Amino acid sequence: MKAGETCCGFPGKIASNPFDNRIGPIMPRYVILTHDHPSLHWDLMFEHEEALRTWRLSATPTNGATIIAQALDDHRRMYLDYEGPVSNNRGTVVRWDAGVFEGPVDGDNRIDVQLHGEKLKGTVALTRQGVANHWELNYTASTSRQHES
Repeated sequence: MKAGETCCGFPGKIASNPFDNRIGPIMPRYVILTHDHPSLHWDLMFEHEEALRTWRLSATPTNGATIIAQALDDHRRMYLDYEGPVSNNRGTVVRWDAGVFEGPVDGDNRIDVQLHGEKLKGTVALTRQGVANHWELNYTASTSRQHES
């Protein structure tokens, strides 16, 4: 999407991406969006092939906390840069954090990645909890400082 374009027929805005001018190998990107529909939650999205592997989080990641996560269907890559209304009256999304990550996100039962984001700098471990779409997320900050809003 380019500035001035809309998402799904709604006017939105393209969030700035501080990682566009990085030097060296291009690392895959992630985003965490605050989403207000059907109730307040956060969507964690990892760039993977031609889509975004996505989980719905019950809270924002904080150092040492375990968060309930629900695996969702893959989302379109345009959500890496989009903020605004979602089609079919499914609320609004606003970027909470974004950055790049290291590590594979194609695991079936566990995913471990290193985040290099605007807020989060550390390790995320996603672990399946028996049922297909039920996961837990654990975040460990890479410094003693918690990266919260």
